[in-house]
Amino acid sequence: MPTGEQSRSDSALRAEELRLAPTNLTALCALLGKADELHDAADAAATKRAFNGFRRFQRASYEALCEANIQMLDVLPQRGGADILILAGHVAMMADCLCDQAAEGSHMYRVFYGISQALVAISGTLAEHDPQMVATISALNPELGRSIRRDIATVEAFRADQEGA
Repeated sequence: MPTGEQSRSDSALRAEELRLAPTNLTALCALLGKADELHDAADAAATKRAFNGFRRFQRASYEALCEANIQMLDVLPQRGGADILILAGHVAMMADCLCDQAAEGSHMYRVFYGISQALVAISGTLAEHDPQMVATISALNPELGRSIRRDIATVEAFRADQEGA
C-alpha cells in the first residue's frame, strides 16, 4: 500500500534526471561558478586585509572570471538538455552590462537596452518551461541561477503588464 513517501529508488531516479549531460557548456558553466566563488572569497580577503598578496590574487581571480565569462559566449550548445538555457541565461546576464557603454537616452543606449531585454525575455521564457532545470543550473553556478530566476520574474511582470493593458 502506498504511504505517500518516496522510495529510495524514486529518489535515485530523480537525482539521475537532475544531472546535466556532460557537455562543454555545462562543464564551463560549473567552472565559471567556481571561479565566481573564488573571486568572491579573494575580494573579501582583499577588503579585510592590507596584505598586497590578497589584492593581487583578487585581481588575478577577476581576470580569470572575466575570461571565463567571455569563453561561455564562444561555446556551441548541444541540442536539447540544459545547454540552450545556460547559454541564454548567460548571454542575458552579460547583455545587462551593455547599457553602461552608452549615454542614457542615446540611440545606442536604446539598442543595447532592447538587446538586453530581448535576451532576458528569451532566457526567462525558456526557463519558465523547466524550473527543475533552473534548480540544477543553480547548483552548478549560483549566480547564473539567480540571474535566470530574475529573468523569469521579469517575463512574468512583462506578461502581466501586457495582459493588463
